[in-house]
Amino acid sequence: CTESVSLIVGVSKKPWNFSVSTPNDITAYGDRIFVCDGNNRVVRVYARDGVELVQSIQMRSDTCPCGVAAFRGELFVVDVSNCNVLVFDLQRYNLVRDFGRRGDEDGMFIEPYGIAVSSRGEVYVSDWGKNNVQVFNINGEYIRQFGSYGNRPGEFDSPDGIAIDTDGLTVYVCDTGNHR
Repeated sequence: CTESVSLIVGVSKKPWNFSVSTPNDITAYGDRIFVCDGNNRVVRVYARDGVELVQSIQMRSDTCPCGVAAFRGELFVVDVSNCNVLVFDLQRYNLVRDFGRRGDEDGMFIEPYGIAVSSRGEVYVSDWGKNNVQVFNINGEYIRQFGSYGNRPGEFDSPDGIAIDTDGLTVYVCDTGNHR
């Protein structure tokens, strides 16, 4: 195992001097590690060594960050409480835009959880409530979706974590309800 893999599963050879109440998701970008802390309504930013807390990106009181991804100088945070995606710049951690809202139509969410950004700049968001994955461009404009409720190939029951291979074409989804 590499240290980065060890870190993700909570085991590290280095002394970690921090506590996260509810770690929902984690991503690394450049020299930083970003951890969603849902109960505290914050995204914690650590130095790559995991010891130094660099910044805390405090969310509004009605926000619950549960998914995080970074791409080309921006941090994408899924807010399950408000059914949207918040986008922050990675220089000053200012909110620069958001997209999505609660609803049944394309581009809207019911319970968004996981997020990943492909090397092609497409933003993938898994949605427990819709049992699908929606795809947006980097500006938050809806492109397409895939998946529906069920247990057959291409169907989901509460999709959660999501990752995209370096080819930008292969998408991996944790299908929580189907235990796969």
